[in-house]
Amino acid sequence: MTGHTGFVIGLDGPEVIPPLGGDSGRQGWDGKASRFSWTARTRRRRHITRRVACLLLGISIGATVGLVWLDFDRRVNHFECHRGRTPVRDGDTLWAIAHDLCWGNKSLAVDALVDRYGTNIYVGQWIVLP
Repeated sequence: MTGHTGFVIGLDGPEVIPPLGGDSGRQGWDGKASRFSWTARTRRRRHITRRVACLLLGISIGATVGLVWLDFDRRVNHFECHRGRTPVRDGDTLWAIAHDLCWGNKSLAVDALVDRYGTNIYVGQWIVLP
């Protein structure tokens, strides 16, 4: 297929495709200083630049998703309570105590209170918050 030429319609308009084969790219098919080699080189550079940009974009998206997942996991599986102790008042439940004095995953806070005190609490009992 040496000597084959054609046209390509690109974003910049029609472009002549240089012939295949020939010398090392110093001259174009018409013998003038090769504009085609520069175009092919530019296309290669653009292709490499696009690949690197896509790779960097993929890495940044992956890192962002990973950080969001870690933050989500920390928020879902974490709770904190005011340090100290509180008395049980009439009508209090472990859920109410955790709701008033803890933040984060309150279900885990209630589970920690149940593990420590069981399900039976009484008025006047002092609860040490986890």
